[in-house]
Amino acid sequence: MLSEQTREEQLNELLRFSNEREFIKEKITNTPNQVVYIGEKELEGIGIFWKNEHHPTSVEICMVAKQETVDKESTYAKIFEQLSAKSHQTFGQSNFQLVAWQTSRDIIDFCTLLDFKGLYLTFDTTLDLLPFQQQKKKNLPKNERIYTLEELKGNTKLLAEFLCILEENYEESHLDNPLREMTQEEWICMIFSENPMTHVPAALVKDGHVASYAVCVEKNEIAEVHWLGCENQDTKSLHTLITTLSNELATLNKQKIAGHFRTTSKCEMYVLGAFPFLPVPSKVVMQKCEGKSEDKEF
Repeated sequence: MLSEQTREEQLNELLRFSNEREFIKEKITNTPNQVVYIGEKELEGIGIFWKNEHHPTSVEICMVAKQETVDKESTYAKIFEQLSAKSHQTFGQSNFQLVAWQTSRDIIDFCTLLDFKGLYLTFDTTLDLLPFQQQKKKNLPKNERIYTLEELKGNTKLLAEFLCILEENYEESHLDNPLREMTQEEWICMIFSENPMTHVPAALVKDGHVASYAVCVEKNEIAEVHWLGCENQDTKSLHTLITTLSNELATLNKQKIAGHFRTTSKCEMYVLGAFPFLPVPSKVVMQKCEGKSEDKEF
């Protein structure tokens, strides 16, 4: 059995080249009872499982095997066997969801053997705001107006519309891992608990109704877009909003916009293609559910 110090040293070595190193270390710290370690004399791999309180139908899992391992399939099999038993004991569920880089063929191939199905791709990328510093602001048509999040919060009608559209778009992009039922107050609490930027453009209102929205969270010189979408595929209004937002962020000396884009969201895919975001490798979201067999094409 590995000593705690030896395991910690070997864990750091195991995660040295992992893109998810900080995320995994945080999960190990926060949920130590939901981690499995494989290897008696030497750490061969680890697995972590946890629940997302907003998506109760699946157990999220992460598996990492030692890079030099010749038979990674065997290591993943040991990890998954223990993850399955321990997560079922903890949560009483056998539905699993996993995210992997598309370049990580070893884990994707292993999960495919276990009947995991691909749900969608995600792209975590950034948009350079430097070009927007020299861009002239365009006047909006008389029937359109930009609202900040603070202004939306002070308008009961528009706030209700914004929350309704946001919920519809989010649910549509998570049909295979549905959101739990939430009240309007819970949505407001979730959005504002992230400490969003309340005084920058957040919604475009057309003819008195919310047409599109983009809510940012400030991370030093980067503005992360956490909520993004539009009503009835009104991508024109979304384009106007993102352009206006980018201009404003550039004047505030923000360097980049960061975004998380899912292939299940037409709005997010539109923004990813319409603006010069940095090309990046994608991640694939995979799921193993009892009674499901459909695999998505990307």
